[in-house]
Amino acid sequence: MNKTFCLIRISTGKQDFDSQLEGIKNYCQDNNIELLDDHIIKEYNVSGYKTELENREGLNKVLKLAEGGLIDTLIIFNLDRIGRRTDLLPFITGMTLAGVKIISVTEGLINQGNDIDELLAFIKLWSSQGESKK
Repeated sequence: MNKTFCLIRISTGKQDFDSQLEGIKNYCQDNNIELLDDHIIKEYNVSGYKTELENREGLNKVLKLAEGGLIDTLIIFNLDRIGRRTDLLPFITGMTLAGVKIISVTEGLINQGNDIDELLAFIKLWSSQGESKK
């Protein structure tokens, strides 16, 4: 059973869904990972800064998959596709506790389960949050 999923989020018309998907598919091909078409989770017009977790259909779908043991790997293009808020760190921690690896095409494995990874994820989310505030 294939348990690899990807999440793609765009918040504005200026962002490109296809370039994220292409980057993810290239990553999967280069790393011998099979990504099924129905394992692509898409969020359109969703602000990673303004939209809270409970209002994120895509992230909530990932949570349900994790709770059911149906996902073991989540591939994203970049950490800021999960969000641009530091309060999303518990989502990442929850994925780690559920045994779900989060792989960023541009940043590598996000959650190896150690304190350094949590700190780096927090700093990246904090930085993205600051960019959004500008």
